[in-house]
Formats: sequence, structure tokens, C-alpha cells
Amino acid sequence: MIAVRRFGDPGAAIAAIEEGRTDFVALGRPLLADPDWVNKVAAGRQVRRCLSCNSCVDGMRIGRELRCIVNPTTGRELAFGRRQPKRRGQKIAVIGGGPAGLTYAALAASGNAVTLFERETELGGGFRFAGLAPRFQGVEADPDTLLAYVDGLRRACEELGVRIRRATDPVADRGLLDGFDHVVVATGARYRFGVGPIITGVLRMRLARKAPLRTIAGSDAARDWFYHRLRRAAGLEVERHIAPGASVEIIGDAGLAGKTEEAVLTAYEAVFGSSPEHAGGPRRL
Repeated sequence: MIAVRRFGDPGAAIAAIEEGRTDFVALGRPLLADPDWVNKVAAGRQVRRCLSCNSCVDGMRIGRELRCIVNPTTGRELAFGRRQPKRRGQKIAVIGGGPAGLTYAALAASGNAVTLFERETELGGGFRFAGLAPRFQGVEADPDTLLAYVDGLRRACEELGVRIRRATDPVADRGLLDGFDHVVVATGARYRFGVGPIITGVLRMRLARKAPLRTIAGSDAARDWFYHRLRRAAGLEVERHIAPGASVEIIGDAGLAGKTEEAVLTAYEAVFGSSPEHAGGPRRL
């Protein structure tokens, strides 16, 4: 018997087999998120978790090339396949523990000493609230799935030797960045007009999932306004507080407030070089 369901969680897949509920499990979207899923699980390593957002399938339905939000190499295998990290033997600081910062840290850990700073006690940045909205991409938002993805990134970073310092702000305490060769700013975007606490409060109380806000918050126009247009990138402001000496790179929403897919892609570009769509090089916005 072959079972098909959301088996992106290795624990769920293993349990289904060990408990005799199936002989095999079939994987689809999880292999787009992490083509090494099987090998990593066999070796006891952390996999990159699929968001089950259906962006891969929905994109193909409208004629788009195959893409994965959390794995920019999907559909770009020839472009990224043979590339190696641009930096070797460097001491790198990553400021910000959202998807872009965590992704960069995990990728750059090969051959470098990477420290990730997060000023909050929790990792994930604004992405922690995405699952509390009515929809993520085109499907019903699942906060557990999105948080599992963030936790998977954390585990992968720790496996690879990334030092994670929470509740630590190197912008306020500049001495924390002394001795680093390269600084990556992944501090995300901030809401304009001081409405950030209001929006996050509404999401925390899950009011956006209840009528009448559900209809409004679930519309494409409202999502574009609240998640993108109402936010401003914080990278340049943060960069001004970094003392001269180390090279600086801005990635993710810190460069341009936008979608998760673009934020993660900038992390890959910063590590390996530009993708075919951005042949001019990693964007420093």
C-alpha cells in the first residue's frame, strides 16, 4: 500500500510506516522544497519543510515555470546546481532571524563562521504572523505549518554550526559586530504610520479570521496593501548604524518589502550569485 497525504514532516511519514498503516509513502511537493529529503531523513538531518501553500501547482496551472517559495533552485537547477558559496573562510554576521536571514545563514555556514542575531526572543520575524491571516498565498493559512518551517530552518542552522543569539540587537550594541568580515542585514520591513502593533494585535487575536475582517483580509487587494504597500524596508536605516570595516549586504524584506518567495530568493542570490532573472548580481536594495 502506498499512502499519499501531507508527509512533509518526516516524523509523520516514519510513523505511518512503523505503525503498519502503509508500506510506502508518496512525496510530491516536499521534494520540490527539499530534493534531498530522503537522504537527509536517512542520515537524521533536518529537511527543508514544505509550506503546503500550493504555489508550485497553482503557478503551473497559469503557465508559470515550476517554482517553490522555500527552494529557489526548483526550476533553476542548471543555474544554481554547480555554484559554490562566494565567501569562504569568513566571519559573517546575519542580523535578523526571519526566513531570509535563516536561509542565508544555513547556506553560508559551509566554509564560514556564521552568527545570526535576532533581537526578539522568537525566530521567524513577521513570518510568524502570516499563518494567522485567512490565507497564505492562495490557500487557507496554517500557522503550524509555517512555524514548523521556521523551526526547521533553525534546526538546520544549528546542525551546520551557525551560532544563534536571540534577544540580541547588534544595531543597538554595535560592539557585537566587531571582528566580522561581512554583515548581512535581514531585518525585514516595518509598518508605516505606526500601525504595526495594531495589525499584529489583530492577527494575534485571530480577528482577521472572523467576520467581517475575514472577507476583507482575505482579498488580494487587502493582502497586497497590508503585507507589502503598507510596509517599508528597514535595511538602509539599519546599515547606517553599522560601523565601517565590514562589507554589508541587504537581503529579503530589508531590501524591498514583498513576498516570501522573493525574500528567500535574495538569500540564495547573496550566497551563490544572481539567478537568471537578476543577472546583474545579488540585489543590494
